[in-house]
Amino acid sequence: MITITQNGDVVTPTRTIWGLLFVLAAFLSLAKRGLPQIQAPHVNLIHVEIGGLRNDKGQVFCALYSSSEGFPKKSEKAIARVNSAISGKQAVCEFSGTAPGTYAASVFHDGEFQRQAGYQLYWDPT
Repeated sequence: MITITQNGDVVTPTRTIWGLLFVLAAFLSLAKRGLPQIQAPHVNLIHVEIGGLRNDKGQVFCALYSSSEGFPKKSEKAIARVNSAISGKQAVCEFSGTAPGTYAASVFHDGEFQRQAGYQLYWDPT
């Protein structure tokens, strides 16, 4: 099919399709440069892996300290506290939203769900 426009131009379907594709490509190119790029927010995360637990009973409690005050037994002095399930004699505690710095984490295995500290294991990064 051939179309003749009012100003006398001859337009074929192939020419029209290529013209539309060119306009679309130009638009997408400009839109990509003009739109702000969305990036995932950067979240500081401290990931503590605990291995070598006696069994899978109970849960693990972790406390994060930004100073030596209260470390390792006074969890009320910790800046963050989390608990974790145990699987395969291992657990993971994660603390998100922490500022860059030096921290220490205390960890205890509550094998009987008593929520009482049995400080048999702790981690102190150097």
